[in-house]
Amino acid sequence: MNPTTTIAIRAARKAGSLVMRYYHRIDTLHIRQKTVYDYVSEVDHLAEQSIINTLRQAYPSHAILAEESGSQGQDSYEWIIDPLDGTNNYLHGLPHFAISIALRHQGKLQLGVIYDPLHNDLFVSNRGSGALLNDRRLRMTHTQRLAGALIGSAIGRRSAEANNLEQTLQTGLMNQGVSLRRSGSSVLDLAYVAAGYLDGTWQQGLQTWDMAAGILMVQEAGGMVTDFSGRGRALETGNVVAGNRLIHMAILKHLKPAKKSQPLHLNRR
Repeated sequence: MNPTTTIAIRAARKAGSLVMRYYHRIDTLHIRQKTVYDYVSEVDHLAEQSIINTLRQAYPSHAILAEESGSQGQDSYEWIIDPLDGTNNYLHGLPHFAISIALRHQGKLQLGVIYDPLHNDLFVSNRGSGALLNDRRLRMTHTQRLAGALIGSAIGRRSAEANNLEQTLQTGLMNQGVSLRRSGSSVLDLAYVAAGYLDGTWQQGLQTWDMAAGILMVQEAGGMVTDFSGRGRALETGNVVAGNRLIHMAILKHLKPAKKSQPLHLNRR
């Protein structure tokens, strides 16, 4: 394992220990509502600072893009951090959340670490070297059709048009025999696609830190990841479709009529 990956894993595990320290005393936390659907707690801030401290000790010149503290520094290497993906789950005691850390070099994702501290599941991907879950190599499912497929969905920034698109797409997919799940953690959905727990996922209105590590995880497990137009601009648009080739294409096919029924742009920016 290369030194950069070792440092990222160390940062994720330290943050995970901190997150779990507060998990059974959530009622003592200070919680702030950022938007109607988005919350942040002191655990998010503490975990993020823990990750940044670990990364800074090893790579003081690297830039950082973090959910709570924003962009820091300028460098060809940039760490992308979500200290607690699935905060709302966490604050309700729902056991589904993760720490996400990715490294981007000159605009290209190089490393992804996703850590579920409750189940001690560590997902790791390196560009060109595949993806692992607890040292087991990940492979996509070979599901050939939508009927019987298990597909996840997520909405980051909510709006009337986002909700309408989701309802239209859900109806179309369920009519094809798809089972749908919305887990509350975008990055775990992507990790689960890479691991074969989900056949695919579609997500809209996300931020870079919600998906960076997960995108590389799916790619290194042999899957396809695009935006809603089938282009490789998911990080720019905030909209993601992921799965094996056939499931990915099938979701995109159902997205086209759903998007036509919505007159507004669905991109994050």
